[in-house]
Amino acid sequence: MNVEMRPNGPFGPKGEDAIDLLEADHRRVQHLFYDIAKLGAIHRKDERRVSLVNELCSELKMHAVIEETIFYPAVRAIIDDANLIDEARAQHAAVDDLITQLEATDFTSDLYDAIVAILQKEVSQHIQEEEEVMFVKASAAKLDGVALGDQMAQRKAEMMVDTNTSATALKAAHIQDALRKTP
Repeated sequence: MNVEMRPNGPFGPKGEDAIDLLEADHRRVQHLFYDIAKLGAIHRKDERRVSLVNELCSELKMHAVIEETIFYPAVRAIIDDANLIDEARAQHAAVDDLITQLEATDFTSDLYDAIVAILQKEVSQHIQEEEEVMFVKASAAKLDGVALGDQMAQRKAEMMVDTNTSATALKAAHIQDALRKTP
């Protein structure tokens, strides 16, 4: 996994606002989708493409955990819009289902490309709704973004350690399995 180290940690400097951290995650995910699209279907057997998709899935999973365990509960406590949080969690569940399908699909197939495309649409819609509605409401309600940002940064750092130790083995097994299936 490509982790940009910053002065006080892998997620951001200590004292950075929670919304800024989540928006940085959103930009990182959008950039990964762009890089995957640049490689395109003609590079289906390219390990860089598989690596990018694996990194994307890891980023999405970590982002969802941080939002669902730290950010959403804090937002739910200060705004009067439970439906907004429930909808965001439902979107996370849909994305998680797509990731599960993606991880079980041969990365050289047309289906794999279709799942990546649907995943991108779902994630783009989720990002837009969060940034245009939820983040605006949370800011207006005076969310303690810095304290929340510190908690989120700590949790992401913990998850990155766990992810790095298992990601290499998983990626190698997935690539070997897919290459065995192709003539």
